[in-house]
Amino acid sequence: MDEFTHAGTWYLPSLPSNTVGGTLSFNPQNGARLDLTGDFFVPVEHISSIEGVWTQSVGMFSEINVVWGHTEHGRAATLFNCRALTRLRAIGHDGATFQVGIVMIGCHFKSLDDAVFNYVRLRLVNLPLWFGFSASNYEVQHTFESDHTKWTTTYRMTKAVTIELETFSLTFLSGFDRNRSNNTIPTYFVELIPQAPLPFVELEAKLIRPLQDFLSLATDKASTPIAIDTRSESCVPDGGTILTPIHLYFVAKGANIKYEEPRFLQNIPFSYEVVKENLNLYLSNWYRKIEWLRTAIDLYTGLYYLPSVYSHLEFLTLSQAIETYHRRKFDGKYMPPEKYQKVFQKLLDAVPDELEDSHRQSLISRLRFANEYSLRKRITLILRENLAVYQSIVDALVGNKALFVSRLVDTRNYLTHYSEEPGEHTIFDEAEQKNFAEQMKLVLQLCFYSEIGFDATLVNDAMKDDWRFQKFTKSQSK
Repeated sequence: MDEFTHAGTWYLPSLPSNTVGGTLSFNPQNGARLDLTGDFFVPVEHISSIEGVWTQSVGMFSEINVVWGHTEHGRAATLFNCRALTRLRAIGHDGATFQVGIVMIGCHFKSLDDAVFNYVRLRLVNLPLWFGFSASNYEVQHTFESDHTKWTTTYRMTKAVTIELETFSLTFLSGFDRNRSNNTIPTYFVELIPQAPLPFVELEAKLIRPLQDFLSLATDKASTPIAIDTRSESCVPDGGTILTPIHLYFVAKGANIKYEEPRFLQNIPFSYEVVKENLNLYLSNWYRKIEWLRTAIDLYTGLYYLPSVYSHLEFLTLSQAIETYHRRKFDGKYMPPEKYQKVFQKLLDAVPDELEDSHRQSLISRLRFANEYSLRKRITLILRENLAVYQSIVDALVGNKALFVSRLVDTRNYLTHYSEEPGEHTIFDEAEQKNFAEQMKLVLQLCFYSEIGFDATLVNDAMKDDWRFQKFTKSQSK
């Protein structure tokens, strides 16, 4: 998201006549900040009309849910989740600085729940890499002239592709962004149009984030919003019919990662070209399953936003993601809960009374969860049953399944407890841990591919071009 600085006047929605001058600034890494030349002084009789956190000791709001304003260009602005950072009290001069959670420029909303949108257009990191270099193209020419020369630049533009899903439509397209400093270079967008307007929080959680995750899985890279533009039926100019454009700004996950738009085709797990024939089915499956996949997906994609993570943290995160995936998909109990309850009671009765209370409670806690599958059993079932459709790929990737499972479990246990008696197959070397983590990532990719609905032929073709898979295939064949 682009940096900006806007001077303007600001006020609380219930006190529109008490305006304060100030400057609103935004930085993608640090977020938005409102620097006021005064402060929001609230008469006692109006305190109850304002949502926020009132701090009695200073007689001011330390947090304010909603602030309204108008920029120097006359555009309405709504600031959500404003937290006071500093306040200045001096003779003849007051001032305050607020950290702002979300900025919406173009309309006034009473609350986040009131910010309901009919449409959203996104620019996402690595969308050109997935879509722009592989989709059907057409040419656009721009001619430039100066006093001494004339030249023409030809761009290969991408035809729009629309996917109709159960509750919304999704369109991939390209064009020229007038808001960018260099607006002669094609830009790639995604448009999301829900069947019924959605609050921003729901729009972000149910439509935008799953798409980011899908693109991360496709490109093996972070997928962060660069720009978010929306429309809302509650923001129509008087007498008009066209919805007012609204621009959203907040600190997006991965905003700290440096990004440059690709200028050439790169090797990625799967491109638009590979999945275009059945993209409707694949996206339908992905959005339908994302709710129960969410925890495992967050653990997996979260590593894209921490590119310098320590090898042992990456290993632990991926092992947790694999275990979570199996737990959410299959649950996994050795016996029916009602049957185990009788066994648990017998085990509970057998716990010696002379144990120290904390020791006794520790044993009881372990016994309570003893009916759940172990990590070893979960990984074994994933490799043997859940990924059966990709069995030849799994065999080439991990080789000896029992050894792979033992290395994963022993290393996870060691990195969790740092036992003085580690398992026989524990991986101690950091470089080896990182190498094994790459295998775990590929196993997780296969799990997600199975949920999307990729058949073995598609995955086989994708893996042939994946340098990581080729590396492990060669090592297994030695």
